[in-house]
Amino acid sequence: MAILNQANALLSSTQESAVVRTGVVTSTSATSLTVIVSGTQIDASFIRGSGILVGDLVAVVRQDASWLCLGALAGFGPNDIFNPSFEVQGQLVATVPQGWVLTNVTGTSTVDVVSTPFAPDGNLVAQINPAASARECILNSVPIPVTPGDTYAVSGFFAGLNPTSTAVVDASLRVFFATTDTTAYASGSDTLVASGTDIPNAPPFLFLSGNVTVPATMLFMRFGFRCVMPINGGMQLDFAVARKVG
Repeated sequence: MAILNQANALLSSTQESAVVRTGVVTSTSATSLTVIVSGTQIDASFIRGSGILVGDLVAVVRQDASWLCLGALAGFGPNDIFNPSFEVQGQLVATVPQGWVLTNVTGTSTVDVVSTPFAPDGNLVAQINPAASARECILNSVPIPVTPGDTYAVSGFFAGLNPTSTAVVDASLRVFFATTDTTAYASGSDTLVASGTDIPNAPPFLFLSGNVTVPATMLFMRFGFRCVMPINGGMQLDFAVARKVG
């Protein structure tokens, strides 16, 4: 009778390699984390005592269908944007969200905080409302103190509110640097980080991201969601991140 060596059988079997990725923590619970990895939301367990916070950049590892968060990456700062997912009010509001400023480039836009099941983070998003005219606007953050030479990773999510089934609204992720915290966001003097054209309706939201380095003499930075909308077009925005990475 042949004897089966189970240990050797396990060692010789082909196993799928573990996959390691990095992502941003969007919510925590007593037993799991929600992490955005390249625009995809995953649920991960974590090691007890890790002290992981919302906004942390973390390393996660996948084995088969399970994800485990290994911990926050050292040297990477927290998210510096106040009210990044427009949840601070805790209710739907027909006004510019706290911690943000609406800058009209052409025409006049309005913004509400609305609920959607497709929000990348939380339940609420900022919505640039459709209107009977073509418009362009920038929803920009309040100033963030920065140091010349530092590098920031910035990212955000966009979804179109298109007037027909054909996507026609455009978006870009931008930052504006200034020497004082009283300098208003100036269209045309900002820095393009990433852009997208013909943004479809959710789901999913389009994820845009990139890195910027603070220029010499500049002490403040504003994060900007730029929206270009034809007649009856609008945009939904969520989960802005500005994180010092170098």
